[in-house]
Amino acid sequence: STIIITDISLRSVETAYSISQSAKKFTNYRKIGVIINRVKGDIAKITDKLKEYDLTVITSIPEDEILTEFDLEGKPIIDIPNKSTSYQVIKDNIHRILE
Repeated sequence: STIIITDISLRSVETAYSISQSAKKFTNYRKIGVIINRVKGDIAKITDKLKEYDLTVITSIPEDEILTEFDLEGKPIIDIPNKSTSYQVIKDNIHRILE
């Protein structure tokens, strides 16, 4: 399987589509899924665009203040606490991510 990470920008979604086309052309993929990262607000337009491109959304990870703080301080994300919203979403969806 191929997993593509995108964010909520249209440019990122278009890049995800380009990556999916390259994966289809140059790899023996079984399926392609997308994880939408740093989500805030309504993402209906983004998910609609992904559907238009025939890309399946595996899950979406919300904007996470703790993760942003770790990034700004140069801390490794492996040390992110369990209370982090992004950690919880990944933990709750790991089975879907690894399918």
